[in-house]
Parts: sequence; C-alpha cells; structure tokens
Amino acid sequence: MKELAKIECYACKKGLPISNMFVGNVCPEGWTIDENPCNNNEVNSSTYELVESEKVPLNKISYTYKDVMNLLGSKMNFSEFKNKPQNFNNFFKIYNESFYDLPKTLHNNFIVQSEEYIGKVINSRENEIENLKLEKERLQIEIDSQDKEHPFFTNGSILMHKDYNKDHVSGFGGISSGGQIRGPKYYMHSGKKRRISDNYPLWLKIKNRFGMKDIKDSDIIIFLYPGGLDAISEGPKITRVQDLFKSSYEVNMYRP
Repeated sequence: MKELAKIECYACKKGLPISNMFVGNVCPEGWTIDENPCNNNEVNSSTYELVESEKVPLNKISYTYKDVMNLLGSKMNFSEFKNKPQNFNNFFKIYNESFYDLPKTLHNNFIVQSEEYIGKVINSRENEIENLKLEKERLQIEIDSQDKEHPFFTNGSILMHKDYNKDHVSGFGGISSGGQIRGPKYYMHSGKKRRISDNYPLWLKIKNRFGMKDIKDSDIIIFLYPGGLDAISEGPKITRVQDLFKSSYEVNMYRP
C-alpha cells in the first residue's frame, strides 16, 4: 500500500510553539510551516483559544447624578475641581521663589513691557539728583546774570587807545583839540570792554542814546596805554545801537 504524503505544521498555544503531522502538503488553517510561530506579531483568533481559567469578566456599572449625591452626600460639591480665581499675590510668590532660576532675558522683558505700559520708573534718588542739577544750573545762570564791575573803569565808560588822542598827556583821561575823535572805541559793560565799530555815525547815535550829544568826545573818552587796554577782558562787539542792550548774562558768557 502506498504511503500518504505528510507535512509537519506549527502553531502557537499559550505563548509556546507546538507541532503536529498532517496528511497532505498544506497546513490546515491556524497552522504554519514556520518553526517559530510565536514570533509572528499578527494576532489571529484562530491560532489560539482562551481556556476558561484565562477569561476575565468585564462588568460596567453606571451611576446617575442622583446616585452619586446619595452615595457621597449633599455636602459634596466638587469645589476642588473648579478653576480657582486668579490671585496676583500667588503669581509674584511663584515669581520671587523662582527669581534666580529665570533667565535674565525674561526679567528684562518684564521691565520693558512694564515701562511701555506705565512709563519709565524714576528712582526717587535719581529724581532728587536731577532736581539738584537743575537747581545748580538755575543758580549758575543767576550768578552769571549779575552785572559785574571792573576795579578801575565803571560800566558805561568809553575807552580808547591813547594814540587816537594827539594831545594825550600822562595818566587816565586826556585832552584833545575838541574835534571829532575817530577810531575804535570801547564801551564798558559788566566789567568787559566791548568794541564799537569804527563808524563815527554809529558813535554819534550812541552818544545821542546816552544823552551825551552835546558833550565833546574828549570829555567822554578815557585814553589808555596799550597794556592797560589789553588787560581788560573782551565782550561781544557793538555794530549797531541795539547791541548796547545785550543782557549781562550774554556779556559774561561771551568767549572771544
């Protein structure tokens, strides 16, 4: 009698491989020619059947709101699950506790955004220093605005180089022929000499402005030696009558 062909087939049961011989050349359903059938990741319900001891009962119990309240009591209101109101103190508490752990860029962003919203915060000491600086500047302007006096020549005096007085004699002052004395003259203002442009019509206007129209030049002008004239500080020049009325502050602050 001719022997029938057989094939060895494998299956995975309870995580362990099993084998069996079957007639024919094809494994029946649930079996494979793979000698390691448990390595196959695909789950096939036909390859394994649960035994009774492996079955776990799954029972679902549902509760209504009334059942829950009856079970837990009416005082149970689940308030701990509600969103708590914002508390800025908590925010700053967390911020202060983590202050040195936060990156400096974050601190800087807080400062920049706060200043953009409420304006730059000025330190009281810095504000006091700034006020003192302003007060110092005000007092300095007040000091610089004081009318100063030269120790020898009063303000309003008219000075001139002695060479412009042909009949000059030694000492302050001088004698002239009584005619017009031309040349650069200097007007004393706040202790400084201010050069009047060498323009005789301008000089006449100045004499008239000061009520000296009928007074001879020689009775007005004080003639000085070059050394004495050069020793006096120089003020802003006078090119028109209006220049006479510059403030003492402008004259004192003038630097040639």
